[in-house]
Formats: sequence, structure tokens, C-alpha cells
Amino acid sequence: MFEISWSELLILAVVTLIFVGPKDLPKFLSTMGRYAGMVRRQAAEFRAQFDEAMRQAELDALKKEVNDVRSGIETSIRDAQGDKPAAAASATSPAPLQPKLPLGRSADEIAGRIEAPSDVSADAPKDPPKDPAETTPAAKPDDKAGA
Repeated sequence: MFEISWSELLILAVVTLIFVGPKDLPKFLSTMGRYAGMVRRQAAEFRAQFDEAMRQAELDALKKEVNDVRSGIETSIRDAQGDKPAAAASATSPAPLQPKLPLGRSADEIAGRIEAPSDVSADAPKDPPKDPAETTPAAKPDDKAGA
């Protein structure tokens, strides 16, 4: 803090020894130690008071912020309670009707008219392949076999 070098400290010690004298030097150092302790205590007390004031200011700001949030929430709740009859009226209105299928048509037939997704090729069959037994014509009794 003061940036005093060892040579400067040695000069101060020599000057102090000359002015105070070797006989009174222990008493002088004891007095200087007491004063240094008092200065440290005063600095610590000042720092503690300053920290307490800063903490109090932060708490006041935090209280103000919490009160602002609380009043905002209370306002939102009051607004929501005020809108409650309108929300209840809209909840009791009937749901939109679903379209009905035309008579005589199955859902598969109607689904065939829906456009295929872009990743499905247009050449792909729309209906799944039928059973091979159904696709071959039924065997008719052979007239020539009996004759």
C-alpha cells in the first residue's frame, strides 16, 4: 500500500532509535502497537457498518422487487377472476361438429382421395396387395376333363 522498501525501513529505525533512545524504545513500540490496533479496529468497524448499509440497501431493493411481482400477480389473478364468467360461457358453448362420411362410402374409399405425402411415390399402389388366392381366377370345372 505504501510501498516502503527495506532500505527506507532501516533509515526509519535508525532515526527512531536516535530520537527516542534505546531506553524508551520498548515503551515507544508498545504505544505504536496500541495505536496501530486501534486504527485496525476502527477500519474493521467502518467496513462492517458499510457492509451492513450495503446489505440493507440490497434487501430494500429485493423487497421492492418482490412487492412489484406480488402486485403483478394479484392484478393478473383479479383480471382472471373478472374474465371467469366469459370463460365459463365459452366453455359451455357446443363443440364444432365433425363432418360425417357420405352414405354408402367407406372410410378407405374416402382416404384414397386424400393426397399422398410427398415422400411417397405416385406409382405406389394405394391399396395393399390382395391375397394371391383371391387374385387368381377360380378354377372352373373343366368340361374336357370329364369327356
